[in-house]
Amino acid sequence: GFRGAALTAPPKTDLKTLRQGYRTIFANPNTRYCYSAVFVEGCCVFGLFPFIAAFLFDLGEKSLSIAGIVIAGFAVGGLLYTFTVSRMLPLLGVK
Repeated sequence: GFRGAALTAPPKTDLKTLRQGYRTIFANPNTRYCYSAVFVEGCCVFGLFPFIAAFLFDLGEKSLSIAGIVIAGFAVGGLLYTFTVSRMLPLLGVK
């Protein structure tokens, strides 16, 4: 969609506009719950990655490559989800 489009300089960041945008977002009372839930989820999921090797070592796994495979599996699962979700949602009745 952007082929042949003229390149322009990126817009300058205006902190006043940015602050106003966040003020508008946080005016919704549900925003605090949503942002808090996403923060906790991020801590629980991505906060565990540095400790996967230690967890596996405690379980008796001596090879560090297994920890890499576990983390890579998370990435592969994310890619698989990304490629299949657009096909799965209509099957579930979601438009």
